[in-house]
Amino acid sequence: MVSIFAFNVSLRRYIEDVTFSASGSSVSVATSSSKDLSLESGRDILLTPGSAKAIKLTGNVVSAFYTVGATNSGVSVPDGTTTCIITSGAGLSAAFALSFAGSSTVDGQLLFIRNDSTQDSTGIVVSQGAGALFVASSGSFKRIMSGS
Repeated sequence: MVSIFAFNVSLRRYIEDVTFSASGSSVSVATSSSKDLSLESGRDILLTPGSAKAIKLTGNVVSAFYTVGATNSGVSVPDGTTTCIITSGAGLSAAFALSFAGSSTVDGQLLFIRNDSTQDSTGIVVSQGAGALFVASSGSFKRIMSGS
């Protein structure tokens, strides 16, 4: 178990004007302005629920959004992307190869791909004008639904 004090001291080395406080089972963070928290490469923030087995997030949650223009040479969805919108790139005249880049998927990670280009994709098939939802399982993405 990490104490709030140790966590507070560690973060204060990197972020000015941050106050942590604990009350019962809650930890609050207060700042005088918006702050970004950047982690070293390869580090994760883990939120582990207690006996309720749920984590409630309020406000806006923003994830890795990627928009790309498809070309005849193909599209590779970058590692860590959760939403990918594919449009028609310059010179797109035929079906294009669609693939996933990298291998650092986390089981349960969701990836939504929308193909708004003028062509179908091959490899990972997402028809033009349609979308597909994938979930990571055992190191690869599995399609769980698709449609227009």
